[in-house]
Amino acid sequence: MKFQLLVRDKRDGSEPNWESYDEHGINTREQAMGWGTEVVLRFNNTLRPHECARELLDARIVGEGKGSVHAYSKQNLYTLSDHRGHFDLVKCTRCGVVARRYGVDRLVRQTPYRAKKFQYCGPTSPTTLAGSRRT
Repeated sequence: MKFQLLVRDKRDGSEPNWESYDEHGINTREQAMGWGTEVVLRFNNTLRPHECARELLDARIVGEGKGSVHAYSKQNLYTLSDHRGHFDLVKCTRCGVVARRYGVDRLVRQTPYRAKKFQYCGPTSPTTLAGSRRT
């Protein structure tokens, strides 16, 4: 996921600046802060004579709510099967999107969640849409 780190040099009077990164597995601000802390520490430990040490001030996820990956949890006790093969029913613990997982990594969202807006966790999650459906 894309995120930005607010970093500045430790010398007096330096202005902080946002640096953009795109790392797989970074989905929250806390994960970005942890990753950024390690990177800044590694940079500071390998300084050359003319370089200035840096410090991490803040982190933010770019496009938060749009690019969050679903956190799926298995719903069935045993693996199921149909004419397409063996699968597990999985449900996102954050927003409630239901999908079928074939094999290790092939996910097919169930019929009510096949729209592109359900591709990622976000403000148009099923839990917020449930109250707006007409009956």
